[in-house]
Parts: sequence; C-alpha cells; structure tokens
Amino acid sequence: MKKVESRVLVVLLGLVLAVVLGWQFGVSPAMRRLRVLESEVPLTEQRLKRMRELQGEWKQMRGERAAPGAGVVTGSDLMSFVERAIKRSGVEPELSYKEGKPAGSGEPVESRVEVLIKKVDLSRLLDMIYRIESSPQGFRVSSLQIKAIGSTGQMLRVDFNVSALTGEP
Repeated sequence: MKKVESRVLVVLLGLVLAVVLGWQFGVSPAMRRLRVLESEVPLTEQRLKRMRELQGEWKQMRGERAAPGAGVVTGSDLMSFVERAIKRSGVEPELSYKEGKPAGSGEPVESRVEVLIKKVDLSRLLDMIYRIESSPQGFRVSSLQIKAIGSTGQMLRVDFNVSALTGEP
C-alpha cells in the first residue's frame, strides 16, 4: 500500500510541477503580453482614426481634381492667382492673359496666363512653380523656358504659361 501511495504522491507532485511550469512559462507570459497589447489598443485606434481621416481627405482631393467642372475659375481669378503667387516670391512678372476657344456652349475653356520674368534666382523660381502646381484649382505650368543671365549664371530669365479651365473671361 505504501508503494501505491508513494506512486500516487509522485504522480501528484509531477502533475503539480507540470501545472506550475505550464503556468510560469506558458500562461503567465501570454497574459503579460495580452496586458501590453491591451494597453496599446487606444493609441492604435487613434492612429487608425487619423489614417482614415487622411485617406478621406486624400480621396476628396483626388475626386475634386478629377471631377468634371472641378477647378473651373474665371479668367480674372487665374490672372490674380498667378500674379499673387509670383509676387509672394518677391518677383515682378510681366503677365498676359490668353483665352482659349470654347468647345461648346456652356463648356469650360482652357485659358492661360503667359508669364515673363526677366530676373529671378532658382530657389524663387522653384517656389513660384510649386505654389502654382500645388494649387487646389488645378493650375498647371507648361512651356517652361529658362535661360541663365549675367556673368555668373546665377540669375535666370524665365518664360512659362499657367493654364486652367475657366468658365468665363
């Protein structure tokens, strides 16, 4: 009988040891990791919410630029925007407005402003072009011609067009 009792005791001790080791090396680390992950949930939810907001803004911006009639402005809007964007860079431009031919009645017309800048440095030129190209109205720069002037070639003479869809002159 003593042998049986001692075997049962050994088996029980082995079982208790297995449970303790299983808890120590299996369940306990998993629970600690679960607590860490649960503490990160609010921050992750905030990040996800912000990413969804940014994605919505991006889709809206893309939709506005791609939608028919989006970016339709008047000719005077185009002219004043170009003039302000260039003057913010500290440059005096020579501007002339050219209106395109309408495709049909009530259709927007692609119009352009011809820009001539007799003296500008490269950083100011890049700033101007960035301001124009990144405008929400969808303006674009085309026919860009750059010529270095002066003995050092640091200053530039620039000629380009800014185009947009216009609804009326």
